[in-house]
Amino acid sequence: MADKKLNDIEIGAILDAFVESRDVTVSSINQSRTFKITITVLNLYALVFMSLYFSLKYNFLDTFDIRLKSEHVYIIFDGRSEIMFWLLIFINIGAYYNFGFMVLCLISSIYVLNSVTDILIIFFDFISLSNSPYFTMWVVTQPLLSSALVWMGLSYKN
Repeated sequence: MADKKLNDIEIGAILDAFVESRDVTVSSINQSRTFKITITVLNLYALVFMSLYFSLKYNFLDTFDIRLKSEHVYIIFDGRSEIMFWLLIFINIGAYYNFGFMVLCLISSIYVLNSVTDILIIFFDFISLSNSPYFTMWVVTQPLLSSALVWMGLSYKN
């Protein structure tokens, strides 16, 4: 029976065959500090506001303005939160696999700007720090989210 163990020369040949693909993988991990901070803040922002939304929806937090408890408001925000959730998942996947990230950032920033415009037009009279502080903070920080998406897309290294 022959010895079936690999020797050092054979192991070296196998590793040399995959050096090019390993270099491509390692080089795509080195993103700028701005990008890393922006994507972390973006994910934390989404996590905080989605948990806040579900806390308000399922009555874990009190709402000062009773109009925000309407079923129509929840239908609008259910759709918005679900779309943003999936966009953030696709952005994170695109950043990890280095595929389509810039397009996803562009789509997300356009979606957020459209969302801000719609929310300001439809719910303008709801915006008040005394009556609806959670909702107002969400509306006020939406343009920051859009600018963070644009900044993240610009600081991303292909």
